[in-house]
Amino acid sequence: MVKAKESRQIQKARQKIKKQLAAAEKRINPEALDSMSRLIQRQIARHSSERIDLKNRQITLFDENEHPAKTESRFISILMKQIKQEKIGEQDNDLEGRITPIPESGDQ
Repeated sequence: MVKAKESRQIQKARQKIKKQLAAAEKRINPEALDSMSRLIQRQIARHSSERIDLKNRQITLFDENEHPAKTESRFISILMKQIKQEKIGEQDNDLEGRITPIPESGDQ
């Protein structure tokens, strides 16, 4: 089977992609990885005071029947209630004006 010759546009695009890949490979080196690792560690350490210590808390995602566990946070509970109420409100409005009753044969 003989392949068709590539057009100039395809050749140009292929060369451009090869150059981009080569440039990306040059940027990935041990020094760059080390500096990025240090940056990530600094960012993590910077926000350590805001973190909650989870080692002292018991976290359960599901109860014994595989139902989602109840949330202990009042803030999360309030947010979940608000979301449920918004969803109920959206469902009520979705069909408003779109459904009409079917007249019975004796009403006409």
